[in-house]
Amino acid sequence: MAEKTPVHPAIQGCIHVLERGELLLDRIPEPLYTFREGTHDSIGCHLRHGIEHISCFLEGLYSGVVDYDLRRRDEVLETDVNAMREAINETRASLIGIDPHALGKRLTVIQIPTPGCSPTPVESSVVRELIFLSSHMVHHLSLMYIHCTNAGVELPQDFPLAFSTSAHRNVAVG
Repeated sequence: MAEKTPVHPAIQGCIHVLERGELLLDRIPEPLYTFREGTHDSIGCHLRHGIEHISCFLEGLYSGVVDYDLRRRDEVLETDVNAMREAINETRASLIGIDPHALGKRLTVIQIPTPGCSPTPVESSVVRELIFLSSHMVHHLSLMYIHCTNAGVELPQDFPLAFSTSAHRNVAVG
């Protein structure tokens, strides 16, 4: 029997935030998924945004060019909890399936850096982008956490926290 290759911590971080998203979906009433409060985006919008960033990364991983501005902005993911659950499962499987040899690869990331500016290429790496993606998703999970607490939905205390904040608090408690 072949020994299973351990999953890189940067991939684990992305999987962890996807699992937080699943936990949220398990705990919220379905109408809250699409509820918008004032000018604030819905939980569905935030999850879709994060999933699509990861999808852009996965699509560009092997070509070496990642363009986060080419997100699909799929409204079905914003409004259909089951479609989001499926997207989370597919995304997790794709992340787990990343060839370990690809982790050392350099990437070119293309993104519009400021209003009125053309898309700008910058050099990055696979691991750096994976860390960005989990951090970016934590930011959006924090915004979703506010929606949930305002609606009386209970989530773990560390749900909205960056990994570094959790680590710092764990050391401080000691």
